[in-house]
Amino acid sequence: MQTIGILVAEKQELQHQVHEAQQSSAHHRNSHQRLSEQLQESKRKLQSNDLEMRTKDGAISLLQTTKADIEKEREELQISVNKINKIKEEHKMHASELTQKLAVKESECHELNNELSDLNEKLSMAEVLLQQLSSPSSDQQAQQQLTEMQEERDSLAQKLTEYQQSFEHLTREREQLSRQYEEVNKQKHKQVDQL
Repeated sequence: MQTIGILVAEKQELQHQVHEAQQSSAHHRNSHQRLSEQLQESKRKLQSNDLEMRTKDGAISLLQTTKADIEKEREELQISVNKINKIKEEHKMHASELTQKLAVKESECHELNNELSDLNEKLSMAEVLLQQLSSPSSDQQAQQQLTEMQEERDSLAQKLTEYQQSFEHLTREREQLSRQYEEVNKQKHKQVDQL
């Protein structure tokens, strides 16, 4: 009887140990399952982070390329602006020179025109005096004055011809300068449009 009691006690003890071992195993399995799930979640997060990092790296690379393109375009635009400013300055100086020359020629033409008017008036007066001095009643002194007036008339006529030629020459120069001025402006606009 005593032996049976001991065996029963040992059996109960073993059953208790088996039960505790089963509980411990179940606990370990649950812990292993949680760790496995956490590991899988960590892997998914790692893959997601890796994908996001690659995407960001691609975006950064694209931004850097775009920045380089913009910088290059900005430099090209700056070069074009500098060229345009240089062309504008050159044409401005040329146009200013042509404007000054044109103003001088116009002033010279105006002066020549006034002198032509004076010469025409003097020539007309000389013609009148010649007619008066050419009358039959004119004496030797009148003849001498007539000769002097004729010489003065011829001189005035020669000056008149020379002034008219000079006036025509200056008029042509002024017209040429005007055409050059217009051509400079057209060329400037054409060069700016090409840039």
